[in-house]
Amino acid sequence: MQETRSSLKSLIPYLPFATVRNLATSDRMARTESLRGGVLFVDAAGFTPLCVSLASGGQAGITALQEIMSRYYSGLLDFLREYGGVVYQFAGDSVLVGLRRATLTDRDGDGESDESAALRVARCAHEIQRAAESYREFSALGETYTIQTKVGAAYGDYNVVLLGDRTTWLYPALLGPAVRSAVAAEVQAEAGQTILAPELVSALPPGQIETRPLANAAATSSASSGDQFVQLL
Repeated sequence: MQETRSSLKSLIPYLPFATVRNLATSDRMARTESLRGGVLFVDAAGFTPLCVSLASGGQAGITALQEIMSRYYSGLLDFLREYGGVVYQFAGDSVLVGLRRATLTDRDGDGESDESAALRVARCAHEIQRAAESYREFSALGETYTIQTKVGAAYGDYNVVLLGDRTTWLYPALLGPAVRSAVAAEVQAEAGQTILAPELVSALPPGQIETRPLANAAATSSASSGDQFVQLL
């Protein structure tokens, strides 16, 4: 038992916490899990030129880059944990996050409505963007670099698919309509903006979140004709 706990603990830095928890509580790991909730696609605009510039500075530049990335992502992950977010994938300088709706079978026994869960997702996205302002400028090797965060937020159904084998390697993939909508929303965002997909906007309780429409944003295929992407203010 102690050896199993030690092995699972060693996986925490490499797998989503939800996956490690499932491994700890079940002898047979479910290959797929259907969930409902929010998905965030968070991208750091400006990281590519930052990496290119600092990489040319030798070991000092690599060290500075590591410090900058650690500071930026540590702040981001702190807010995600606070709002119940689970990081499923890092892709370059972007992060894919699931925030599932709480159900009656959860440990605390309290369910969560779509409105409540959607509001949590929107507030998480807002706090990430607000906190990102404090990480906007970094100084390294005598130069000042700017990093701005782009966030695409969506709500709906998605699936967690576990690839690989628990005895060799495991890779959790996030798939489904809500994932596609979050990515589409991030594409609409400019640096420093958070864009909400139509399904998330529809699920939010009225008057709780301040937004404005995007004039040229097309609705996703699953949204009704009157829906559109909006910017979170």
